[in-house]
Amino acid sequence: MSDKKLDAPAFHRRAKRLMDAWKAESDGPDSLLVIHGKTAPDVYNKTIAIHLWLFGYEFSDTILLFTKDKIHITTQRKKAKILQPLQDAENAVPLEITVISKDPAPENQQAYEKALATLKASGPAVGTIASEEPSSKIVAEWNTVYSGSQSEFTSRDIGPLVSDTLAVKEESEIKHTKAAATAGALLMQDYFVDEMAKIFDEEEKVTNRVLAERVEGALASKAVEKRLKAKVPDVDMIEWGSLPSVQSG
Repeated sequence: MSDKKLDAPAFHRRAKRLMDAWKAESDGPDSLLVIHGKTAPDVYNKTIAIHLWLFGYEFSDTILLFTKDKIHITTQRKKAKILQPLQDAENAVPLEITVISKDPAPENQQAYEKALATLKASGPAVGTIASEEPSSKIVAEWNTVYSGSQSEFTSRDIGPLVSDTLAVKEESEIKHTKAAATAGALLMQDYFVDEMAKIFDEEEKVTNRVLAERVEGALASKAVEKRLKAKVPDVDMIEWGSLPSVQSG
């Protein structure tokens, strides 16, 4: 992960848009708390969407705390190093990064208490993504600290706020969406249809799972890549957002 470079202008532009949308709500929460625990395959939720939208990457075991005038990030040292350039960007939203140990450790307690104090200073209404329950050893540490003061807070679901904000696409996002749609259509037309015809003609017994794995692998094949390059300039940027699923009906 150390070779990853973030798009600082995009981060601050989008963070400001999210914060402006939140502040415009007449009955919005006093703070936004987004916690990402351990990563899991084939999982795509609003927390991951926020990370990819803001950073371009997932940062597991990371606490994002938005107050009305600052973003507070609590994460591990290697990730903090990657995030550091965001603090020095022009037109930046004020950003504070607090480092915690990779594994549960006593020194993490101070970092969590600092985040808790920021929550309390912001107000009792905390915006969270109600449909999600992050989990990891680090999240368990945070929950232990937070639970002692949980009665002082009320939770507000920010799922709709996140969805509405991310739904408005920038020009670059529209470009990427079109590229992804082109790739999906090409895989259907130039691979899946032919593969299904071949299976029928040869009376091959293939499970839905095996066929889905073939479609997944086709994206990396030279034949499909060659066809994609003729339609999508940045073909190397295309990857699966979620794995293919084949169902019988």
